[in-house]
Amino acid sequence: MEGGSTERIVIYSSDLTEPQGIIKISKTLLDILACPACKGEIEHDEAAQKLVCVGECQRRYPIREGIPVMLIDEAEMPDE
Repeated sequence: MEGGSTERIVIYSSDLTEPQGIIKISKTLLDILACPACKGEIEHDEAAQKLVCVGECQRRYPIREGIPVMLIDEAEMPDE
């Protein structure tokens, strides 16, 4: 059969975490992500499981079920 493949790739949530439940974010992804509020660079705080803006606003974005939630309304401000 020519054309596309019908093979599926399934990723389970357990595949996205280390045994201790720590999510790892690749350096490649961090290099392309930017804070949606101030366009600053993003770093991964593994202990808190948040993506942290190191730019002007310093917002902290949650990671839920292995997925970074990069929404301004969902971010914590640095004084919280």
